[in-house]
Amino acid sequence: MNGHHDSTDREDEEDLHVSASPTASEAAGIDSSAASSSKSMNLEERLVALLGACPSMRVVLQIHAQVITNGLSKQPNFLTSRFIAFCSSSPLGDVRYARAVFDRVVRPSVFLWNSMIRGCSITGNLAANDGFSLYKRMHSENEAKPNSFTFNFVLKACGAAVAVEEGKEVHAHVAKSGCFWSPHVRTTMVSMYVKCGEVSDAQQAFDEMTERSLVAWSALVSGYASAGMATKALDLFRDMQLAGVTPDEVTLVSVISACAQAGALEMGRWVHAYVEKRTVQLDVVLGTALVDMYAKCGCIETARQLFVEMPRRDTMLWTCMIMGLAAHGLACDALEVFSQMKLENVRQDAVTFIAVLSACAHGGLVAEGKSCFDMMMKNGISPQMEHYACMVDLLCRAGQVDEAYEFVRGMPLKPNAVMWRTLLVACRNSGDVTMGEAIGKCLLEAEPFSGENYVLFSNLYAACSRWEEVGIVRKMMKQRRVKANPGCSSVEIDGVVHEFLKWDESYPRAKELYSVLHHLMLAVRSGGYDEFRTSAVLRDIGDEGDFLSERTAKRCF
Repeated sequence: MNGHHDSTDREDEEDLHVSASPTASEAAGIDSSAASSSKSMNLEERLVALLGACPSMRVVLQIHAQVITNGLSKQPNFLTSRFIAFCSSSPLGDVRYARAVFDRVVRPSVFLWNSMIRGCSITGNLAANDGFSLYKRMHSENEAKPNSFTFNFVLKACGAAVAVEEGKEVHAHVAKSGCFWSPHVRTTMVSMYVKCGEVSDAQQAFDEMTERSLVAWSALVSGYASAGMATKALDLFRDMQLAGVTPDEVTLVSVISACAQAGALEMGRWVHAYVEKRTVQLDVVLGTALVDMYAKCGCIETARQLFVEMPRRDTMLWTCMIMGLAAHGLACDALEVFSQMKLENVRQDAVTFIAVLSACAHGGLVAEGKSCFDMMMKNGISPQMEHYACMVDLLCRAGQVDEAYEFVRGMPLKPNAVMWRTLLVACRNSGDVTMGEAIGKCLLEAEPFSGENYVLFSNLYAACSRWEEVGIVRKMMKQRRVKANPGCSSVEIDGVVHEFLKWDESYPRAKELYSVLHHLMLAVRSGGYDEFRTSAVLRDIGDEGDFLSERTAKRCF
């Protein structure tokens, strides 16, 4: 789940309120000796008042015309400061127009620089890279000294642009300034690293903080959850509770997302109970996260009940419910929910159709899947790679491998490795080695350094006992120095998530686990299950043998 708003926006609103309310002399940055005449001051005050109540950009332009005709545009006075702040940061403003005005100001004040940099950091305005460019220009001109607001806004701009190197440069400047220990600056720094995907740097910045706000905790929890490091996110959430910090809706959404990733059902239930006990508003974002968590943790009926009880349901929530039903093999139920969604005139987006096509694939509903694909295009939604992949999966699961192959060849997009893998597995299951060989070569061309691809290609030959070709694939894998990543599984016990890697002996009770597992494997084989010996030689990833081993390891524990 990633539909919640940016947690740093909460502090940003406070920053804007403080930084946008300077005295006239502070904003202007000029000598009292350069004060305007009484007449011009009265005009300036009237225009400032009009700007504060401005209903549209059209009225702003009229006010600016008065500013220009009365000679108030080129000096960094209070009116110019308020005008640039409004145009760069207000939803009614125009940051490009603000920039044009800003570039004509002689010796801009710190407030003006901050207003422009903040405007560039807001999504939908100028490219966020412009925020850093403005900061560099401010730094080089050396006429206005950056303050904590400057660093806040430029760090946020770097995060919005995913410009980690620029962010690190600002980090170095912060360390040399007097703002290094500012809680607001440090919090924004954590958020910047999280947005750039540098969670370890975010953790280091977080560890260096003497005062850790709720926003800082939330940003780091969200960072770990977004990076797929669910166990880290949950551990950090426990630390947050021990520190006596009360989570808000944003934090809870990130924690629930981490629970969904890790399959931590008990922790997810605890968070749900916390929401009900603390009377936290169950809005559509939090509700969607809970539905997603219950569906991914196997409690599809709980997810369905929560979905029905939600007072408001948007596109994301409907899509999440359809996806959950599809994952549980309840294809007909998923299509029923989709039909209800259409009856209630809820807008369907590209992700909705991915969910519906996935449901059709899981249920073997070929005709319904093709109809859905056509409906999507009639609704003006251009098929993306994910939609084509769902159609290939649908046809392959139904045993229509030839049609799936022709579908891939006729696509307007270049097939990716996922599609080739789907086709290759279908060829192995159907025993079509000739087509499988052609597809296997395409797969290795598309993704030559993924160990999983060589495993699947080898399994194609192993399934029909063509051991010479198996050896060729194995040799090719060694020559290219490609290694297969070990399989991984996890299990939650007493609120703690335990992870297992294949052949990992670092776990404290590893010998005990493998001993029990070995005896269980012998029992399975003695019962007639000989899949391990005959179907695959390089079967290391994603097949029945490892699936059984992982599931058995969980039961052993």
